[in-house]
Amino acid sequence: MKELLSKNLAAKILCMIMAVVLWMYVMNEQNPPIEASFTVPIEVKNLSSTYTLMDGPESVRVKVRGARSIIATLSASDIAAYIDLKGVGEGRHPIKIMAIVPQSVELVEVNPDKALLRIDIATSRKLPVEVRYTSAPPENAIVGKVTLSPDAVIVEGPKSVLDSMDKAIIYMDLSEHSTDFSGKFTVHIVNTDGKELEDVVAQPSQINVATQLLVVNKKLVDVKPVFSGELPTGMMMKQLEVTPTKIELFGSKALLDTMDTVTTEPIVLTNDMKEFNRQIKVIAKDGIVVSPTTITVKFIVGPTH
Repeated sequence: MKELLSKNLAAKILCMIMAVVLWMYVMNEQNPPIEASFTVPIEVKNLSSTYTLMDGPESVRVKVRGARSIIATLSASDIAAYIDLKGVGEGRHPIKIMAIVPQSVELVEVNPDKALLRIDIATSRKLPVEVRYTSAPPENAIVGKVTLSPDAVIVEGPKSVLDSMDKAIIYMDLSEHSTDFSGKFTVHIVNTDGKELEDVVAQPSQINVATQLLVVNKKLVDVKPVFSGELPTGMMMKQLEVTPTKIELFGSKALLDTMDTVTTEPIVLTNDMKEFNRQIKVIAKDGIVVSPTTITVKFIVGPTH
């Protein structure tokens, strides 16, 4: 047997090598290596709970190489991409994006392979919730009691964003209702310019609101500003503007019949006054609701001649 195996050993080895080469050639012809790219979400690892990630790419392109038969069965879920923020603190940091691919394929490229990330302190603030109406109530109706539950929310997010926030608002469309109603409304967080903020979370994100609609009579009347005090000698009020000049009153018919005008709270005139441009509250009788509740009064103080 030993002699049989050793006979023509060199030729047998040569044949085996040729068979392997031929197999590799056939496999490369029939199942050649190819490349493919996948869009993979980026996982954030080891970010301290005292910080929050402000910006950065949400996904990355990962290119791999492998046999065509393997690539054909590969999907983005088979690949992982992540950034490791262990020990990284507040500020901007260039961070390498890592990728993990199956052993059956080769990692060719991660694009982009780095990201400039901004990390901020995570904090929270409590804000009262304000109701803003996107439409007027139905004819001969006004908004009565409005009950919010809860009437404040806890807002969580980056410190730099929370420092700019101004209000927690729910928007309510009154045109769809003719009687009392209640429901859940989404809370919107806005800055001083009225722009809704991103990267913040309100807890709770929705609140229950019960709204009372009162059906009453209404009347359109003139509004007149009231002044107290005196201007300096030789000076007078010029270019007086009141906006709007008329407002609506809501209440019982008996009360409305006694009213043809309403006045503002007193505007105090002073010796050093040169110009005035301010929102002034309108004064109404008990049992009367005014809309709007404030008007704009503008004037310039100048010489009498």
